[in-house]
Amino acid sequence: MRPVTRKHKRHLLLDCVAELYGYRMLDVRRLRVLRSVVTSGSIRSAAANLGYTPSAVSQQIGVLEREVGLPLLEKAGRGIRPTAAGRLLAGHADEIMTKLAKPRTNWLT
Repeated sequence: MRPVTRKHKRHLLLDCVAELYGYRMLDVRRLRVLRSVVTSGSIRSAAANLGYTPSAVSQQIGVLEREVGLPLLEKAGRGIRPTAAGRLLAGHADEIMTKLAKPRTNWLT
């Protein structure tokens, strides 16, 4: 049996995300929360930026993790950091937020 390489792990992750997008719709608000947590680096900062409580942000991330079926954040010392799935989904969230910010007539371009 061959060892699992980074490339294989990435393909597995992309397959999981593709399956996810093929069968489920994710809440844009939760994606916005994830993006904020990843960019700010903490739940507390994301909560302050979004005008939510840290508890609400944590709950939204938990719901999103259950919907995705993968952990999106992991503990790192006293803080958190995104997992590979969290980084990938946050990147997609950036693209989605950019598209939603455009006028409706330009969504298909």
